[in-house]
Amino acid sequence: MTQIESLSFTDASQHARSVHDWDQTYDQLSPGRFASRLRQLCSGPFQIFHEQLNRRIVQYGQSPAERMCFSIPVCTDSQGTQNCLAILNTHEEFMFHAPENTQIFAATFARDKVLSLAALNLSPRSYRQLTTAPSLQSPWQRTSELHQRIRQQLGQALDCTPQRFNEATAKLMEHSLLGGFLDLLGSVESAGKRRRPSVPARQSLVKMSQQIALASHDEPITILDLCQRLHVSRRALQYSFQTIADTNPVDYLRSVRLNAVRRRLAMSSPAEVSIGDAAAQWGFYHLSHFASQYKALFGELPSQTLRQR
Repeated sequence: MTQIESLSFTDASQHARSVHDWDQTYDQLSPGRFASRLRQLCSGPFQIFHEQLNRRIVQYGQSPAERMCFSIPVCTDSQGTQNCLAILNTHEEFMFHAPENTQIFAATFARDKVLSLAALNLSPRSYRQLTTAPSLQSPWQRTSELHQRIRQQLGQALDCTPQRFNEATAKLMEHSLLGGFLDLLGSVESAGKRRRPSVPARQSLVKMSQQIALASHDEPITILDLCQRLHVSRRALQYSFQTIADTNPVDYLRSVRLNAVRRRLAMSSPAEVSIGDAAAQWGFYHLSHFASQYKALFGELPSQTLRQR
């Protein structure tokens, strides 16, 4: 069952109880009227949420079983804004002191899915860090751009309406965010230490990626799908597409999905399909972004394609 909510609170305990599947307590530490906001989307083990807290709070409890949680707290205090990555493993006890005006961006995934993809995408050192690291990592100075990108992705995902949410959008959200967190973990490794695939291997990866994407008629293919099926890392795919196809796999797969929507619109009348439904079928849940990407690729709006039938 999928739940999409946007809630406001004047009591810290009520806020804590409203985060689905979390056994936790929030205690208010600084004086003044408490005010907070919680936006969350839950679809099975996949969960994303954004918390905004105006008072100093201590949060403590246990993370959900058989899941892994990645969290980016953004705290503005006397030391300035601190960006870090918190990682919680299955049923892990935690305690976090949130200063006033803290925001928390977080996502939980099925633990076995995280570990299988991490084994393909991370170095042995980063993989060990993922599975054995303490709950709260130290701030990483080189990753502010990745932090911001993930926060933007989370915000866009939480803007999704129930009418536009389906299996395709859930999968694309989940894989996009999980890929971002894996990038964040892997960013501390030196790129120069990674072995790059040979030219024939790169050509083969691009060819097989295209075959997989074109053969998928029922659901959109993501970068993490390709990693699993081809047993390669995101970095290897990225390098192969850039050097062989002069593009990146994200843009390529987006183009495949946009073409699928275009075919659906071109073969349908306005009475048979709505633009929103056709876009959502292929994982485009933010309609304004979809329309912009569609026009950039095809030189016309999706409404023009639909009217031309």
